[in-house]
Amino acid sequence: MAGLYTEREPCGSGQGHADCSTRLRTHPELKDGKVPVYYSITYRTDPDGVAKRDAERAKLKGKQEQSGLTDQQIANRVKKIRTENEKEMQAEMDRHLAAIGSVWAKAMLHLDPPQ
Repeated sequence: MAGLYTEREPCGSGQGHADCSTRLRTHPELKDGKVPVYYSITYRTDPDGVAKRDAERAKLKGKQEQSGLTDQQIANRVKKIRTENEKEMQAEMDRHLAAIGSVWAKAMLHLDPPQ
């Protein structure tokens, strides 16, 4: 095998519905980088972003009583925190979905409606 191509990046620490991460990390031909794996887009959360959001959540929770913020307000503030990597991943996903949407729209023009 010269390489493996997959549309989405399943190699983070999460398992997902099909546990592809474990499969790719443990497959004899793929583990330890023996065969390169190529991806169209990434979708894993940046660990730095998770840590930043966790720290901000803890900080806001610690001051919740004096600030008067509700749990929902804290969640909304924390949700807005994104690293540059996460912003780039989101932009990449947006471009990917826009391209798919464009192809779908063009394909729909060539379909005959049901009679």
